[in-house]
Amino acid sequence: MKLNDMQGPMGLLVLAALTQAPSPAVAQQADTRLDPVEVTSSRITAAPRLDVENICPGYGETVRDSLLRSIKHIDQSGETRVVFELKGSEIESVKALGGPLEYRRHVRRAVGRMSCAGDDQAKQLYSFNIVFLTADEAERRQSLAAGPVAVTVAMKD
Repeated sequence: MKLNDMQGPMGLLVLAALTQAPSPAVAQQADTRLDPVEVTSSRITAAPRLDVENICPGYGETVRDSLLRSIKHIDQSGETRVVFELKGSEIESVKALGGPLEYRRHVRRAVGRMSCAGDDQAKQLYSFNIVFLTADEAERRQSLAAGPVAVTVAMKD
């Protein structure tokens, strides 16, 4: 059938019927139903613990001292959230989130130097913040209320 043969009202009906009728292959596929599949994740979904000082005594001084030696040349302010996974006394992974990108490698290395004494072999997530202050900001903000889970690193000239 040519397109010229389909002109007029009858031709439009035939064309409409051809475009709306499913092919036998499509009709056969529509009858096939798949069973639903349940997908679950094995990621740790618990909120990170904030009692870092209890499990890693002196972590603030360790991180601060390590960072002061390694980031002297960067001189940018910002705040970085650190999330690390501890299994027993071993730090298995460290994430540095937010803050200047230039600090992240140094933060991960500094956290790896912390000494922790985990109480069991189950993996636990811990978190704390690091506040970076330039020398000028440190002078202006002498009494920073960073809270119990923050380490303040003030660069010096």
